[in-house]
Amino acid sequence: MNITWINHRDIASPNAGGAERTIYEVGRRLVAAGNSLTWLSVASDHRFQGFWKDGIKIIRLPSNVMAHLALPVLLKRTRADIIVDDLGHAVPWGSQHFTDTPGTVFFRHLHARSLQGQVRWPLRGMISAMEKLYPYIYDSWPFVAESSTSIADLEMLGISGVRISKINPGVDTEFFRPAEKTVYPSVVYFGGFRDYKRPWESLHVFRSILKEFPDARMTAIGNGPAMDRFRDTVHRFDLSSSVDIMGRISTDQLRDIVSRSWINIHSSITEGFGYSILEASASGTPTVAYSVPGVVEAIENGRNGITVEDGDRECLADAAKKILGNFTQGWISGTRAVAEKYSWDATAGKWEAHLRKCAN
Repeated sequence: MNITWINHRDIASPNAGGAERTIYEVGRRLVAAGNSLTWLSVASDHRFQGFWKDGIKIIRLPSNVMAHLALPVLLKRTRADIIVDDLGHAVPWGSQHFTDTPGTVFFRHLHARSLQGQVRWPLRGMISAMEKLYPYIYDSWPFVAESSTSIADLEMLGISGVRISKINPGVDTEFFRPAEKTVYPSVVYFGGFRDYKRPWESLHVFRSILKEFPDARMTAIGNGPAMDRFRDTVHRFDLSSSVDIMGRISTDQLRDIVSRSWINIHSSITEGFGYSILEASASGTPTVAYSVPGVVEAIENGRNGITVEDGDRECLADAAKKILGNFTQGWISGTRAVAEKYSWDATAGKWEAHLRKCAN
């Protein structure tokens, strides 16, 4: 198959995240299986670019506007057998209306939940309204979702369940592996630094942890628009001596820190699926998180972590202290067992079967 996958970012983009990781992991396996994959994305430096990454042909357009305007021409030039419109960002590509080539839509999560604090009204209202048009923009293409909550979102928008396929993400259990834990209670946050990720919530939890575990330390990994508020909260809570802010680091460094940590804190409003939770689980590190869409499916309570009611900081802190106060090998083996249910090879196999079915 000749596959064209369209997303606003690619795996080499400065702000690439879990959405791009899925495309990359699935894409390189599709290429290894004998398919070809062209990934259309948008350049952060506003330059037209083309390059290859592990057999994937990546074409970057200079801007979001140009990408949407040039899409009809690009779709003709790629001569795809199947097209994937990725809704990792709220504005849909609408490829169904520009080509006779069959396609499918990859729906991550309902962006209306995550827009608060990220974009201003009326843009927020426009994007939310646009999501409600998905059933009309894609009135014949099938959808793929990663979680049951995302499927429920699509059905709420009016898309029939018979048009939706569920394909879970994977995790690299060879790369992320358990390691010797720190001698002191250690906490990691690597869930992202955007407002809808609510990274400052982890600091409320950690401040409570310090009251019972004064020698505990926290490591925050990543960067983004919410970093200033995060740093301000660190100083306001007088946590500078206990919290290490690492910024963006290599995946090797990330793996080492996560695998040595006792717990991971996840505080997002919503997710397509909790990718970082799976990576923590593969590393033998349980997660405490709010019970929100996309996260509830990634955590099996009591095995690879604990979820609590959304917004209940006290309960989230209690869950963290419960694990820290009785951290045993059982947590390490339990989290690892959950992660081993998720394989990128299996995910790619399901994607290939889905794409072949759509193409035919």
